[in-house]
Amino acid sequence: MVYIFTATMKEAKPLIKRFSLKKIKYDNTFEVYGDFIDYQLTDEASYHRPYLQSIILIITGIGQFNAAAAAGILLTDGRLHITDYVINIGIAAGNSNTEIGKTYLINKIYSPEQDKYYFPRNYFAYDFKEAGLYSGMAPVHDFSQRNANEPLLFDMEAAGIFTAITHRLHPDRIFFLKTVSDHGTDEIAKSSDDIRKVMNSFPDENIINFIELLRDKSQDEIEAAEDLDYDNDDANLHTYLYANGKEVRFNYYEELNCSESMLHELLKLQKFSWQEGINIENKLCEMIKENRLPEKSRAESKKLIEEIKDYLLSSL
Repeated sequence: MVYIFTATMKEAKPLIKRFSLKKIKYDNTFEVYGDFIDYQLTDEASYHRPYLQSIILIITGIGQFNAAAAAGILLTDGRLHITDYVINIGIAAGNSNTEIGKTYLINKIYSPEQDKYYFPRNYFAYDFKEAGLYSGMAPVHDFSQRNANEPLLFDMEAAGIFTAITHRLHPDRIFFLKTVSDHGTDEIAKSSDDIRKVMNSFPDENIINFIELLRDKSQDEIEAAEDLDYDNDDANLHTYLYANGKEVRFNYYEELNCSESMLHELLKLQKFSWQEGINIENKLCEMIKENRLPEKSRAESKKLIEEIKDYLLSSL
């Protein structure tokens, strides 16, 4: 599934119309739209939820706190899954190195409050020029911030969404597409005219095509995950490795001291590796040779699972 976050209804309205989304009862705090009529979590929602939808759009409101709170509802009720993608779409002011009306794929986000950079991992090759994003809690009035030597955009939501969602999803599944509305000049009338022109053609076809790409990729991953036989431990919980000069029967559950949720994530990574033709066993053998497996600490095991995930992504 693809979760779309927009700050305002003006940004959301053309997307709602294009994808025939309907308002749904999802959360009492935020306006939410989806391409399905009814959605109920099952008792085993963490692993076997009914995938009746492909797109959910959430209007966060303006500002970091609102954006983080909207993202947070996906973390607290088990709705966000390893096969999902998150995309923040909207208009934003840009510096003089950006083109008004052009959409940029954000490759780094700077939070002035945290004095920290965040890096979405944009593995998909797509027809967007990349740019940095200055994402603060207040509008930028210091125009010296706009004098960067590279394209730089300004918003008030992205850092909040990124920091919240990365508690559950890997940065490679989170995207930020920002269309430049104006250059933030002191000439209010000119800026307002620029914004009106951009909104009249927002979103462009590249944004629509990118949403459809993520939707189709997510559906392929869902179907692959559903092929797993969760009840067949012998089929899914172990593999055979050739490590340290001999064949070893490697049991995911035992060697990584997995919790149930960790185990299911590993099984999905295993299926992903099969689907993409990547040999996950090579990474496991490397960990065994380095005496990092078996691992008794569950906290350390989580780090190893993240390392396995990074290995798979870097092998694409």
